[in-house]
Amino acid sequence: MPPTPPSATDQLRRLLQRYDELRRRLGFPGDFGERAFRGWLTLDVLQPCFGWPSDRIVFGEVYDLLLLSRVRQPVVTIETKIPKHRPTHADIAAFEGRLHHYGTLHYAFFTDGYIWRRLELAAPDGTQIVLADDEAALNDDARLTDLLQPLHAGRY
Repeated sequence: MPPTPPSATDQLRRLLQRYDELRRRLGFPGDFGERAFRGWLTLDVLQPCFGWPSDRIVFGEVYDLLLLSRVRQPVVTIETKIPKHRPTHADIAAFEGRLHHYGTLHYAFFTDGYIWRRLELAAPDGTQIVLADDEAALNDDARLTDLLQPLHAGRY
């Protein structure tokens, strides 16, 4: 029997605590914040909690994280921000404005680790539409656990 994966919310709390501890010592402008969070999100949450193998994770600049299906189609994207960064209208508009590049996306997440926003997407006639727009906070375990369910790699 395979081991039970760790809780994503517990892992998020641990990595955000690590982020806060190290930010004071390693927070060189432009070299720590979002990149460190994104890396730890991948290593500590996406891989052990949701089963994403490294060959199906793509790191980028425009698309921070793209998660690929078994046939190498983008199915989930995650836009990361520095923990505790409150997104501006420009941040959100830029994120939403680029989602049409991949008509195969099922979900798009926007997060600073504490607040998670999830868009459910579809492109039934080639034009992408938003089917649902939901949000949950790290302090609401049940709601966030439910919101993150589409991150399980086995679905794709």
